[in-house]
Amino acid sequence: MKIIKYIKIIPLALFLLLAGVSCDNGFDELAQNPNAPNDVPASFVLAGAQVDLSYQTSYQMGINYIGLWVQHHGSGEYPDEDQYSPRLNDINVYWNNIYDNALRDFKHILDVSESEGNVNQQAVAMIMSSYAYMSLADVWGDIPYTEALKGDDGISTPVFDTQQTVYEGIIADLNTATGLIVASRTDGFGSEDVMYGGDMDKWLRFGNSLRLRAFMHLSKVDPTTAEAGVVAMLSQPLISSQAENAAIQYSTTSGNKNPVHSRLVGRENDFRISASVATRMIGNGTSAAPQDPRLPVYAELNDANEYVGIPNGVASLAAIGLTNASSSKIGALYAADNAPAYFMTYAEVQFIRAEAAARGWIADDPATAYENAISASMEQNGVTDAAAITTFLASTGVAYNAGTALEQIATQKWIALYGQSIEAWTEWRRTGFPDIPVALNDQNGGVIPRRLMYGSVEATTNAANVTVASERQGGAELSNRVWWDN
Repeated sequence: MKIIKYIKIIPLALFLLLAGVSCDNGFDELAQNPNAPNDVPASFVLAGAQVDLSYQTSYQMGINYIGLWVQHHGSGEYPDEDQYSPRLNDINVYWNNIYDNALRDFKHILDVSESEGNVNQQAVAMIMSSYAYMSLADVWGDIPYTEALKGDDGISTPVFDTQQTVYEGIIADLNTATGLIVASRTDGFGSEDVMYGGDMDKWLRFGNSLRLRAFMHLSKVDPTTAEAGVVAMLSQPLISSQAENAAIQYSTTSGNKNPVHSRLVGRENDFRISASVATRMIGNGTSAAPQDPRLPVYAELNDANEYVGIPNGVASLAAIGLTNASSSKIGALYAADNAPAYFMTYAEVQFIRAEAAARGWIADDPATAYENAISASMEQNGVTDAAAITTFLASTGVAYNAGTALEQIATQKWIALYGQSIEAWTEWRRTGFPDIPVALNDQNGGVIPRRLMYGSVEATTNAANVTVASERQGGAELSNRVWWDN
């Protein structure tokens, strides 16, 4: 892993923005990598690290690759990624930017806060680092973890830890982080925290919820640990409302807009909603009046006032008899300049509770928990028509059925995770639901990708460790499975 040493200093304009003053410099600049002194205060680094991590996970990997593979959207303009043919340079960029930008900055925050005895700032750095490492492990499997970011210690070619080791470390770190939090202390972060504004109760809830997610990810490979962990975490303070969602809230101010906006609006023909999700949401309704009231939020009407998704992997829209005008582009809420970029939501917590109830791990009524989860997703997406929600919950294929409960929960969770591509992909791999087709014209032997291969830079500069990790996992190509997927 290439070791670069820099810290992003947050411009004064960000603080003006957070105070409600218009500015020209902001989130776009925070995703850049200017060289800066290594002894800057932790408060100057946090916002840049938060925004950079969001940029890489929700936009770079999310919209450009994984959202295609999990079939939330499709591409009629640039088919390579949608046909499972990733570009090696993209992989190099995503890997290096998460390690050398976001994670290095969070490590700086942790080092500074530990030296100053600031437990709340330590907790924030550990929670964000845990999210980053979980994202890396869920995408690549075995990754540098215990020896990562140790260039100053002379480690320029870190070993790749097993994904199991990474998960054990993440779960332990999140336990430590939430134990450090003292909400009554006033020496934590303030307005420079662009997620929670320094509200440590919300950080506690996010940290616990992230640990809940990690345990549920283990249900396939280690159901005993998964059950015990999920049950324990469901008794802790968790994200319990939309106001506690872990997210970057972008704005309409120039320079502080959601990067997805510039791609979907500036190049609006690049992506369309996938037929896989659109067809399921139309359900027993019609393409003009879908069964699921969230579809008008997820997608735009075409020129015939219908919702029409595109199959994944098409060579071009013309090849399937569609045009940009006759297919549905991504919905205005998700293409908005001030659209939030989510790390974790209240709806996801509710879906985990519903699955735990359906599995018999907890005593909650599974039907009620399932309906609460869908309702939370509706609320997140601005669907407020109570009658429409009630009708949807009682509709054919959606109404809770104990015999198909796990498939229903997984499918509705996949729909609810629209725009949160990495987690949606993780859940599809973990549960096997919904049943989505292999992309047309696929370049991966008829197999939907289950991991991302290692990049060419890592394979060259850290070849021995990449080889060991690849062989240990039975290969490290798109068709190979990560540890918790076995």
